[in-house]
Amino acid sequence: MHRRGGKRIRMDDPPPEYVNPMTPATPMTDYGGQSVHEPETPHANYSGFKVGTAANSTAMETAREEVDEHLEDEGRSPSPAPTKRITRSRGRGGDGGYVGRLAESPPPPPLRRRGRGGRGRGRGRGAAPPPAASPPPILMPGDDENSLYNILRFNKAAINQVVDMWIEEYKTNRESALVQLMQFFINSSGCRGKVTPDMASMEHTLIIKKMTQEFDEESGEYPLIMSGQTWKKFRSNFCEFIQTLVKMCQYSIIYDQYLMDNIISLLTGLSDSQVRAFRHTATLAVMKLMTALVDVALLTSVNCDNCLRQYEAERLKARDKRASERLEVLVAKRQELEENMEEIKNMLSYMFKSVFVHRYRDTLPDIRAITMAEIGIWMEKFPAHFLDDLYLKYIGWTLHDKVGEVRLRCLQALQPLYECEELKGKLELFTSKFKDRIVSMSLDKETEVAVHAVKLVIAILKMHPDMLVDKDCENVYELVYSSWRSVAAAAGEFLNVRLFRSEEPAAPQRSRRGKVRLPNTPLLRDLVQFFIESELHEHGAYLVDSLIDSNPMMKDWECMTDLLLEEPGPDEFRADPDKLANLVAIPQYFDLELYTTQRQEANLTLLLNKIREIVRQQTESEVLETCGRTLEYLCSEQCAVYSRCKVARATITDMCVDKYREAIDEFRTLIEGGETPDADEQFSVTNSLRKVSIMYMCHNLNDNNIWDSLFEDLPKCIDRDDPMPKLALVYVVRACFYSLLWSLHELEERGTGADLLRDRLHGYCAHCRDIVARGTTAQLRGEAYTSICDLLILFAEQLHSRHHPGDERYRRLVCEPDTTLCDLLNDFIQEFVFVLQCYDNQDERRIEELHKRRNFLAAYCKLIVYNVIPIRRAADVFKHYIKCYNDYGDIIKSTVSKTREMSKLNCALTMQLAMQALFSDMLRHQPAPHRALPDLVEIKELAKRFAVMFGLDAVKNREALTALHRAGISFAALEGAGAGPPPNLLFLEPLSEFSNKLLRQDKRAPLRKRRRRRNRQRAAKRARRLAAAAAATAARAPRRLHHELDKLAPPCSPDCSPRALRSAARRERFRSPDSGRSSADEGELRVAESVYFEYPLQ
Repeated sequence: MHRRGGKRIRMDDPPPEYVNPMTPATPMTDYGGQSVHEPETPHANYSGFKVGTAANSTAMETAREEVDEHLEDEGRSPSPAPTKRITRSRGRGGDGGYVGRLAESPPPPPLRRRGRGGRGRGRGRGAAPPPAASPPPILMPGDDENSLYNILRFNKAAINQVVDMWIEEYKTNRESALVQLMQFFINSSGCRGKVTPDMASMEHTLIIKKMTQEFDEESGEYPLIMSGQTWKKFRSNFCEFIQTLVKMCQYSIIYDQYLMDNIISLLTGLSDSQVRAFRHTATLAVMKLMTALVDVALLTSVNCDNCLRQYEAERLKARDKRASERLEVLVAKRQELEENMEEIKNMLSYMFKSVFVHRYRDTLPDIRAITMAEIGIWMEKFPAHFLDDLYLKYIGWTLHDKVGEVRLRCLQALQPLYECEELKGKLELFTSKFKDRIVSMSLDKETEVAVHAVKLVIAILKMHPDMLVDKDCENVYELVYSSWRSVAAAAGEFLNVRLFRSEEPAAPQRSRRGKVRLPNTPLLRDLVQFFIESELHEHGAYLVDSLIDSNPMMKDWECMTDLLLEEPGPDEFRADPDKLANLVAIPQYFDLELYTTQRQEANLTLLLNKIREIVRQQTESEVLETCGRTLEYLCSEQCAVYSRCKVARATITDMCVDKYREAIDEFRTLIEGGETPDADEQFSVTNSLRKVSIMYMCHNLNDNNIWDSLFEDLPKCIDRDDPMPKLALVYVVRACFYSLLWSLHELEERGTGADLLRDRLHGYCAHCRDIVARGTTAQLRGEAYTSICDLLILFAEQLHSRHHPGDERYRRLVCEPDTTLCDLLNDFIQEFVFVLQCYDNQDERRIEELHKRRNFLAAYCKLIVYNVIPIRRAADVFKHYIKCYNDYGDIIKSTVSKTREMSKLNCALTMQLAMQALFSDMLRHQPAPHRALPDLVEIKELAKRFAVMFGLDAVKNREALTALHRAGISFAALEGAGAGPPPNLLFLEPLSEFSNKLLRQDKRAPLRKRRRRRNRQRAAKRARRLAAAAAATAARAPRRLHHELDKLAPPCSPDCSPRALRSAARRERFRSPDSGRSSADEGELRVAESVYFEYPLQ
């Protein structure tokens, strides 16, 4: 194949841009500025380069100087100054070297953009994301199954074997092999155009133009973005093929000034294409090509160093032992390796300036991510050439990218560089310029980006500890309290490096008890001091969780115990409930067998006595609950100390019950005597009931027979004039609830007490229903609501059918909610959960109330999920998904997911009911709605969220989606009171969000059904009108009745034949006429349905 005139390219001078690139041109300030991108460099259309006829042997600059000159002048000059390129041929005085001048012929006209201007090709309308699953590749008619593209796509052979076959073809006929390689890149872009041997002699710009015209712009996919394991494997094969090709051609073919020149020229033109698929594929190919050349450069550099050492060793030999011929061979080999190295550097510099510099700011995030990932590899492998501020600045600028994936690639590119101590000096300037940006990225909204940013800050801290000021460190310190565990764990690593470093071992110190202090003692003191200074004392669990996997001191129980016992005192924390609760919780982690194996029974007795004293003296619920749980753990039946602990538990519970009886008897005596209890007596009742209810939670107090006393006070919960303290009544409701649970436990263990439990259960539920409806305080109503919900779960149908089938006793215990109870529970959550409240910046109270309301909602949703109440009852919950997303979005979304697992059909209809309820509420406030109404926008957003939950499998959701559309269209077509279009017609707007989920054949079914229904309605209206006409004319002209009926009835309607209408007229003779919609209104509904289903009416 003859040399194509003007086709040779110069590696030291990038071509002007092919066409105006689809890249942002955000101005960029000086190195380290706040802008992200460089200014766009104006270029003419790419037209290739011509080759001169003579070679010039003038000494040239090195490739590194060319890069510096280009990057310094970039953005100031219209085009970089051309420089010449040293090649092996030029070094040997050949006439085939690169002289290089721009083509004097006028460039080809710019390509006409097809389709939607400014959007590019390859993704279809609006750059929609690719589908989740792409079809597997198949061989289309006309495809060459032996082409490189199909061989790699179908994995017909190993990559090395494919490359070997291509190299043999290249050695035989390099023009044909080059055409195969060009066709491979074109096909890999998703283009089915053919590169013929005749086209191989054309300019690359014309080839690209022709392929662009043959590209299917309506297709939204191309191999690099198609999903599925097959296409993922093809992308891997694509990258591996390029790297293997360069690796196997590194000793000869890549230096023949034919293969690389043509391939780089083609890929450079494709990378500037307006077709997104061409641009994406070519950019990936060029980046992988540069990575492969970097590997070749490294090997060449090693060989050059070895050759130099051999030459020096030979030269230093004595004259009589020196081989002159070997010296000449080594000199020639060294010269050839240096020329090869220079050739590779020129190619790398050319591709960097002509592709990377423009594509790192491409509008497609995938392309930007590719460039950042590859430049990090080049810097790590070839730091002598690429690890320089002139290259690092591109990573620094792209740290500001708006797409998280691109920012992540930048951080991943920098991470290995900061882990190499040898590169410390080359990163100093970059660190000083972009350190603030890296630290701020630790707060990135993308979790993975934030994690890598923190890890990079750790690497900077190790390499340049003086560059991070206290403010930078404090920003990372706070992240140990992050709700994202991966971010908190990374911040914990930073704390370990910055604060918790073990110092040089000093002389052993002893505690006051004489024990040698452990090495982690000072570190734990520092940790406690850090926790105190952070002023986030309620989030200690987050701090522990962030450090427990990375720092062994968090599991040094012996050291912690020594610190706790440093200054022992029997009543040291008695007045501090928070600390007391934490201390009482520690025995829950004891190894109870040690009390017997190490003869520590006396200490166990002291512990039980201390718990009894705490229960007797304390009034804080948290402390009492912790004591109850600790006592429950100590009373484990499988432990040897069970009998001792059981006696102590009985003592404590009896003490609580006796206190309650004394207090309630005294209180009731005062009431019966007409006296008013004072504050101390009210406090005594409240405190004793608090202890009873808390002990009831962990221990069975039914043997103390206090149910009747507790149940006696339940009616007082709805009496506003009763002097009983309202908080005490809350504890009464709670204690009765736990008494029922222990009764159920006794029934399952002993098999007795079913009738008594049934009577108590029904009586308690009746009182709780009254309390929920008419309770005197919100706290009382909330406690009764929670109790009812939990009891409905525990005593649901599953108690009999699943756990105790065939047992009549359990069947009588089943509680099933009726319609009144369901309405009551629904009204409660609408009143107490889905409300907007203002707390005047009281964060603690707001969080506490939000937690309480979330528990209320979760209790109601559990009834739906466990199928205790019908799924349709969830409609009043689903409708708040958008408005209350921040507070309850996770609960509602989980409920939707669970209901879909139960029944897709019922879930879909419930979604429709939720949207219908919102639409009806909107109509009550806006009788004349319009599309821009905020309420309607909210309904459409709700429909979008619901539609996403159906997933991509339209076949599995077919029945559910069809039913949803039928119900929605029926609601939209409901007639109003007077003449005119249906008032709900605008409901089709949100309903259309589900239309893309319907199968094509199902889109017609709802409309046909609606037409038949509308025809029946029309027939009935006509019959009524005819009956009225018949009644009006019968007295005046009975003989003309048949004539009038025939004239009014349309004979074309099968449902409205004259005979049928006459019969209807006789039946409806005395019925009054009914006004209906006009033909114009019917036509409006007809057009609306036609637009909704996106196909013409027939």
